[in-house]
Amino acid sequence: HPDLFGEGIDLHRNKSSFNEIINRIKNKRTNYLDRAIKEGKIIFIESNPNVSFVVDAYYHAFENVKVIHVTRNPEDYLQSAYSKSPDGSGNFFFMGKNDHRDRLKPNDFNEDNVIKNNDLKQFELILWHWLKSNELVYSFGKKNPKSYLRLKYEMIFSQDQHEQKNAIKKIFDFFEIDPV
Repeated sequence: HPDLFGEGIDLHRNKSSFNEIINRIKNKRTNYLDRAIKEGKIIFIESNPNVSFVVDAYYHAFENVKVIHVTRNPEDYLQSAYSKSPDGSGNFFFMGKNDHRDRLKPNDFNEDNVIKNNDLKQFELILWHWLKSNELVYSFGKKNPKSYLRLKYEMIFSQDQHEQKNAIKKIFDFFEIDPV
């Protein structure tokens, strides 16, 4: 699947090698990147929450990778996660018993072995997912500060135009783009 969900599963749960994950990411993005280059694009942007679980491999898969880490208030994230119905039925599945994807859970990470998946309610798993994905990307940023920018979701989508413009300016500066 092109969304890199499987690569996160294989890296953390199935313990695939880091180099194997790098190669799979390259293979899954080659067509997109080739098309972008042919169209004269100089920046490829991937907006994909699944990258958080393979961010280090993604960084090593390509040259000049820059990561914008958009963080969101956990309460707002939880509310947003509960408001989505992937099949349109009004039923919510994300991190629940009927989730159509076997998502990463605490037991997939050695340091989380104190937590048992079966002991957690759906909302606790959602918040664990929020925490773990943010932890992995933040850790990447600490190791690669020149390739990392952290912005708050609430700042980007603020009703305050000054705050919103400031966020957009930070993005342009990070990519060294003149916003003219």
